[in-house]
Amino acid sequence: MLTGKRSASDCGTGSAKVRGCREREDVRDAAERELREETGYVAEQLTLVGRTWLAGYATHLRHAVLATGCRLALDQRLDEDEFCEVVTMPMAGFLVHLRDGDLTDADVAWMCLDRLHPWTPHPVGQDGCMALHLATTDDGNTLLERDPLALLLGMQLDQQIPMEKAFTSPSVLAQRLGVPPGGRLDAAAIAALPPETLLEHFRTPPALHRFPGSMATRTQQLCQALVDDWGGDAANVWSGVDSGAELVRRIGSLPGFGDQKAKIFAALLAKQFGVTPDGWEAATGDYGKPGHRSIADVVDDASRVKVREFKKAKKAEAKATAQA
Repeated sequence: MLTGKRSASDCGTGSAKVRGCREREDVRDAAERELREETGYVAEQLTLVGRTWLAGYATHLRHAVLATGCRLALDQRLDEDEFCEVVTMPMAGFLVHLRDGDLTDADVAWMCLDRLHPWTPHPVGQDGCMALHLATTDDGNTLLERDPLALLLGMQLDQQIPMEKAFTSPSVLAQRLGVPPGGRLDAAAIAALPPETLLEHFRTPPALHRFPGSMATRTQQLCQALVDDWGGDAANVWSGVDSGAELVRRIGSLPGFGDQKAKIFAALLAKQFGVTPDGWEAATGDYGKPGHRSIADVVDDASRVKVREFKKAKKAEAKATAQA
């Protein structure tokens, strides 16, 4: 959940309370109280993520507190001179507000975004739960949200099997590799595995892919490339990229990624993770347009059906053209 606040007193009541806090617990207590009173939401966890001065010449110190696991539990209890509208939105919409200058306290927002997900903006649904619907299981989607290597592997596996199967397989692989809950896949560890060990993980029922042998080899090649060229961190492939063309080029240079797959993955990063370097729409072609053309456009069960129908229609069209 993301909350937008506009107060007649310029949030003065909440800010004054927080300014008076000197201990971290006091700040969290004040944040919990303000969240509850001004929005009606309660949070499973409150994390103090940083402090910022109102201006370089000011003595007004603000604390940024990230609220996660939020749920609506109470009615708002506002001061007489205060008005506050609670707005929820997906992360992509929030980023648009932030980048277009429509959001006040942008520095606080960025601190919280950085803590939410240090490698790329974290997708959040309108109800505060996960927004990704790429995998068939909650564990699968959760891993894709926090692990850039899992996301990259899901895209690599997305061929000749259902797309949701492809994006679920990284979480199954993580379980078989003994990755602890909340952990991530390790490119260096996968690259160093004996090939027969990784193959066994791929072909153990349920197999991770229709072609476990070739895909196990390709996965190991991808992880080795990440170690050799990108410091072992998949996120480095798109971190700091300054153009859409460069983003597609970087992705397309990875083992198992041709031009089309690179464009689809770049569109996925843009549409669902906020990785939007200049020119990404042009660089991704049709996949960057609105519609239901690829996995980049899957945000729920209905959109998955539409994407599948689109792909089926394109295959039929290509077959008819070949037979003509």
